[in-house]
Parts: sequence; C-alpha cells; structure tokens
Amino acid sequence: MPNVQQELGLSDEQFGKLQLFNRILISYNDFRQVFEVASLMLDGDLYRNYPRENRQLVIALNMAAVIAYSRPFLNSGGELAHNRLPRRVLRDFTAEELNIHEQGLNDRNTTMAHSDAD
Repeated sequence: MPNVQQELGLSDEQFGKLQLFNRILISYNDFRQVFEVASLMLDGDLYRNYPRENRQLVIALNMAAVIAYSRPFLNSGGELAHNRLPRRVLRDFTAEELNIHEQGLNDRNTTMAHSDAD
C-alpha cells in the first residue's frame, strides 16, 4: 500500500516542506486558542478576587491554555505533519521566556495532562 508521500507524488524535500507547513498551520491554531483563552480570562477580569471567586473556571481555562500552548512542542502522531515545531522557533526567546516556556511544558506533562507523582 503506498504511503501519503507516494500518493501525492512528492519528493522527500517537497514532502518535508509539506509536513513543516502543516505543523506550522496546526501550531497557529493552537496559539490562536491560547490567545483566545487568555483574552477571555483577562478581558473578563476573571482573576479579580481569585481564588475566592471563579476558582474552578480560572483553573480550567489556565489548563486549557497551557495544554494548547504545549501541543506544538510535544511529539504528536500523523504522517502529514512534523511531529513538533523545530527547536529553532525558540531561538529568539530571552532566558526568562525560555524558563517560562520550559515550566509550562513541565507543568503540562506532570500536573495538567498527566498525574505524575514526582
């Protein structure tokens, strides 16, 4: 059975570019979701009187944003897209931004999307 690359008649270079394009498009949608959730939280002033008010909603929206942000940087399946964004997309991050990025991925992997006991 031919694979997708063969069915499309693409060279390795062309198929690699298609996979990267698809990963960038998927990642754009993930980052757009993060923006929309963050805007909802900030514009809705959901942090006012937190944690006495809106506690469950803020926690749920925060988890949704962190998980959506993390998706482009973690392995995912599928033949039509690279499994993650290339590391070079982080090259312009400051040390502080890179630290926040790594902490977000760590939080996603240990307490938000999984229940690691470490």
